[in-house]
Amino acid sequence: MFLVDTSFSTKTIVNFGAKVNYLIADGEYFRFFTPIFLHLGFYHLGFNCLAIYILGRDIETIFGKSKFLIIYIFSGFISSLTSFIFNSSISAGASGAVFGLLGAHIFLYFNFKENYKKIYGNSFLVLIVLNLVLGVINPSIDNFGHLGGLIGGIIITYVVHVKNYKFNLKRKLIAFLLIPLLTLGITYLSIDNYKDSVKYYIYKGLTQIQTEDYSEAINTLIIGKEKYPNYGDFDYLMNHISDIKKDNNDK
Repeated sequence: MFLVDTSFSTKTIVNFGAKVNYLIADGEYFRFFTPIFLHLGFYHLGFNCLAIYILGRDIETIFGKSKFLIIYIFSGFISSLTSFIFNSSISAGASGAVFGLLGAHIFLYFNFKENYKKIYGNSFLVLIVLNLVLGVINPSIDNFGHLGGLIGGIIITYVVHVKNYKFNLKRKLIAFLLIPLLTLGITYLSIDNYKDSVKYYIYKGLTQIQTEDYSEAINTLIIGKEKYPNYGDFDYLMNHISDIKKDNNDK
């Protein structure tokens, strides 16, 4: 991304696969996964790499490489899904998957409490609370994505369990029946509910403005206004486009 655009503009981030709600609703379901590997600058990338290194080493050792990967990817997906449901902003980053690793630590704490506390004490629990509090303080952080990743991490860790642990019937049913059905059902209902909603048209138009696709933005806002005539945001955004075009002509 840096080689394409050193400023990491909205247009570049979107083109590289950020979570964009209206594009997911339009069928680009890969955007539930690509944000896990996409970062908005070198600091963002470096911080998450460090977090994965610190949190991931022991999780990979305890669960094994395959289960570690399942925990990481599933947590990242649930993070993106939760963000899609509750947060209309464009987002990217491995933070949700990192919180999934923290979820794995919570699982270990409550299932192997004595051994866990001998090694870690309560430091990881304090770290989780601290990160959630920092997220509330900082409005640019996707708290819903973080919380979704944390919950996803706890759930999937319960299913896969530690390395060499025997899979009983209960876990098999949860892993191969309950989780897929619930996940697909929630995903389908969320996308279906978002399609043709007020948010769909407003944020689609706003994103198209941010990516400087003004003609498409106007078309989107006109359709949205026809469907939802009582919302003044459509007029505001169309006036904003007119102001941008006027400024560009003046230059």
